[in-house]
Amino acid sequence: MTMIEYQALIPMWRISRLDVVTCMITFVGSVFLGMEYGIVIGVGISVAALLIQTLRPPMGPEVRVDIQTGLKYLLVKPEGGLKFPSIDHLRTQVNKVTYRYSHVRIIVIDMERWTSWDYTAINSLVALVRGMKKIDISLIFYNCSHQWTKAFEAAGLKNPPCCEDSGQLSTEPL
Repeated sequence: MTMIEYQALIPMWRISRLDVVTCMITFVGSVFLGMEYGIVIGVGISVAALLIQTLRPPMGPEVRVDIQTGLKYLLVKPEGGLKFPSIDHLRTQVNKVTYRYSHVRIIVIDMERWTSWDYTAINSLVALVRGMKKIDISLIFYNCSHQWTKAFEAAGLKNPPCCEDSGQLSTEPL
């Protein structure tokens, strides 16, 4: 058994390149600056990476066609929860796809993986719904639980455009 497990680098690279980069920077920092500083640098890089992933959740938009109605809509599926830091990223991405796919007049945001929210996030989503309505684009929240609906109503959005399953999505008024 050695102090450095070189054989772990190849599987680590295949799984997460960021982990290998963090590991290498931690190692170099430990060699040149001392063990304590190297570990602090590694922890700092890991925390920064985690924060960036939380602040900017991936959300690949895709154009879909509803089988029952034949309507085209844009599906945006953000990963993770929705808190104050990530709401600005979501709004920016929705605005970008609105202009990129200007022929699509319906945007569906899948909320399946959103388990938590805060006051600022809800109010920003309400403002986004109202802003999209002004430019004649329907924004629908898909996989929207009753808690989300109550939160939207508490923020002043009457009859929030929420649906819980794909059957409701086809029958939502657009």
